[in-house]
Amino acid sequence: MAPSASSDVYRPRTNGCIRPTFQAEPDTEQMKIRELLQWQWEGYAKYHQWRINLLIHIVAVPLFLIGTIVLVASLFLGVSL
Repeated sequence: MAPSASSDVYRPRTNGCIRPTFQAEPDTEQMKIRELLQWQWEGYAKYHQWRINLLIHIVAVPLFLIGTIVLVASLFLGVSL
């Protein structure tokens, strides 16, 4: 099957696993923002149906936010980490 001229740059395939794999068309290198958002939205319900996923996010998201804020603040304040 020849590559299509459609906007489907990357096609997520799950192959029965949770983490999708990507198959890129030969002449493209990155996913467009619109396609990324569409892919994320299509998989949202499937990947967020487990309570453990919610618990991981409740812990991890604040840690990432705090880490990012500390890193940026250290750059402006000249504090060595």
